[in-house]
Amino acid sequence: MRLLRDRRGIHTALIVALLLIVGLAVAAVVGHFAMMAGVSSARKAAFEIVGQPMISEGAKQLVFTVNNIGRSDATIKQVVVHGQAIDADNPPAGVTFSTTNIPRQARTTVTISGLDNAGITFGAGGLQYGDQVEVQVITDQGTFSFVAFVTE
Repeated sequence: MRLLRDRRGIHTALIVALLLIVGLAVAAVVGHFAMMAGVSSARKAAFEIVGQPMISEGAKQLVFTVNNIGRSDATIKQVVVHGQAIDADNPPAGVTFSTTNIPRQARTTVTISGLDNAGITFGAGGLQYGDQVEVQVITDQGTFSFVAFVTE
């Protein structure tokens, strides 16, 4: 009670010490959350396309090679070719995926056959030799896109 009645108030050194302790506590909490966010993002998959993806007009298939340079395996959930979505878990009849798994630190070639059964048209009014087609691959670890060239 003497401290509250004292006209001089709280000593300056005590105020500085209290502010220093509170500042260090706040910095430690913020640092912890920033570090945890960095650790969780480092565990994600990261993709790079190797070579040139191709859509074969004759075989009606898409072939691309992807390198997962991240720290997590990935699974393809959906592929969007020329605006047409193809569900990897439940593809349309006649559409097959060579694989849907993209293991970490590995290069994987994915072939999707039967594109004509997924509503993608070829020839006049559809995809033709020389066209460039935007492809988007949606995985459980993120999305990546690329341009595939239509070949014979």
